[in-house]
Amino acid sequence: MSDESEFSLLMPFVVCQSKGGPYDDEAYVAGYEAGLVDARLDSGVDSFMADWLCHAENAPQLDLIAMRHGYKAEFRELGDGWMEARYLPEGKDE
Repeated sequence: MSDESEFSLLMPFVVCQSKGGPYDDEAYVAGYEAGLVDARLDSGVDSFMADWLCHAENAPQLDLIAMRHGYKAEFRELGDGWMEARYLPEGKDE
């Protein structure tokens, strides 16, 4: 068993350049990831979201999305370009 962490998509992004499409792979994935966080926080379903696995380079955008919805974002680096995110309603600490 390898010590390397590897993650893969459950559904391929067929419109990305690596699959012959027009869109840059990394930018498309970052936007998709940010859109998921935005939709989840907008739904108001969770009082907080913990242990959300994200790309570390997306942290500034995810932080802005959290603020837009009245949440505080907390990030923990995991290495290899990944981080764990937690979103708490502003003014509440877990």
